[in-house]
Amino acid sequence: RYRLDGSLFNLRRLQAHTKTQERLIRDLLFADDAALVAHTEQALQRITSCFAETSSLFGLEVSLKKTEVLHQPAPHDMYIQPRISINNTGLKATQQFTYLGSIISYDAKIDKEIDNRLSKASSSFGRLYKRVWKNKNLRATTKTRVYRAVVEPGPPHGPKHGPPHGPPPAQHAAQPDQRQSESTKCKIKPPNP
Repeated sequence: RYRLDGSLFNLRRLQAHTKTQERLIRDLLFADDAALVAHTEQALQRITSCFAETSSLFGLEVSLKKTEVLHQPAPHDMYIQPRISINNTGLKATQQFTYLGSIISYDAKIDKEIDNRLSKASSSFGRLYKRVWKNKNLRATTKTRVYRAVVEPGPPHGPKHGPPHGPPPAQHAAQPDQRQSESTKCKIKPPNP
């Protein structure tokens, strides 16, 4: 529900039955980054047209250069390039795109997404290497705390918390040695960048 005659944040005006309009938008997640989802090409065309029309009512314009269309067929179905347009201008069909930092592909495989996340993690660890591990002004306890906070975290049922039924015997044997080496001397050796 919206109004275009001013007083945008006056909620009392939005309750009026005159001069208000309603539009349904599906999956508008962020103002500058949105994903529209549909089961058929016709439904996606309809949603895209409604989205562009509603955006123009608010004085916004959908960037035709940045907008991409991705079709993910069901398993064992043939890939067919979708033909979606806004104001009779065809949108670029792609087989993968990045949405909110994640790579989405037409075949729903996550190989490139994993490579992308590994490269980001490697980059972050490289920055830690320069700022923390090589920093001679930081004490070993500080470096250990950074390591525990950044590198060690895992799922909540990991070694620190243990699964509900208790850790397996191999973890019991590894933990005392680990604690002893941490209390006597910090031995953190990052991989060579």
